[in-house]
Amino acid sequence: MFQCLFKSMSSCVVGLVMLGGAITTNSAQAANDTPFHAGVWELIDSSGARSLVMSDWMLFDNNKPKTWLYLKSGSSAEGRYSFLARNLNISGYQNAIIDVASVDEKTMEFRISSGGNVLEQGRAYRLSTPNARESCLAVETTLQGMLGKWITPDKKNRRTLEIGDGNMTWSGQKNPIQLQQVRVGQVGIVSNGHPLAILTDAGGDYAVLQFLLDGEPGFTRQPNAAQILSFKEEIVLMRPLKKNNCDAQIARRLKFLGKTKR
Repeated sequence: MFQCLFKSMSSCVVGLVMLGGAITTNSAQAANDTPFHAGVWELIDSSGARSLVMSDWMLFDNNKPKTWLYLKSGSSAEGRYSFLARNLNISGYQNAIIDVASVDEKTMEFRISSGGNVLEQGRAYRLSTPNARESCLAVETTLQGMLGKWITPDKKNRRTLEIGDGNMTWSGQKNPIQLQQVRVGQVGIVSNGHPLAILTDAGGDYAVLQFLLDGEPGFTRQPNAAQILSFKEEIVLMRPLKKNNCDAQIARRLKFLGKTKR
């Protein structure tokens, strides 16, 4: 299961049965400081060693954000988090719980379970430096830091987002907008008085642009401000290469994969 999740999240996590509406969760939120699980790790389980890259609220696949992590209601304790998971462009939670528990600043336990059964578990060893506010995988904490130019990673079908205080240009079309900070690292985009999209810092050099379904009344589901789980489209964006430096840092850390004695 671990091997499936981290080598091909889109096929493995999507393949799990969706959770029903009985699960209650808090909306995912970035911590005031970088949480302990954010970073570049070597994950050791029954299948061997593999890379594990996490930001505050996303799992990466092939070093790009792929799976959202939603903190389970009442599951947060010192040094321990329990998350529900959802792949990009998939509606609803997957029937899997992802638990992380800090052992020390360079080690954590990682477990995936479903229906109370442990599917796989292992221990992860940090390849990046211990977390600090300046960690490159920490999400952006200011609205100003979310503005500017973003591009899609696919060079053949590249699209560009330029977002400012009063205008947004997407794929060559410029429109007046208003911005509303939804939570730390997440900005709501209003067009013609209606919610249009959400731009979320995914950690590293990346963000995710989520276009809302027609008629969506807000950026969270009231009355409990829960996360919206269905979108027209979710698009991974990255900073242009001249502002892109976290990918290079991750690549340098992954060179140590399998080379450190335990």
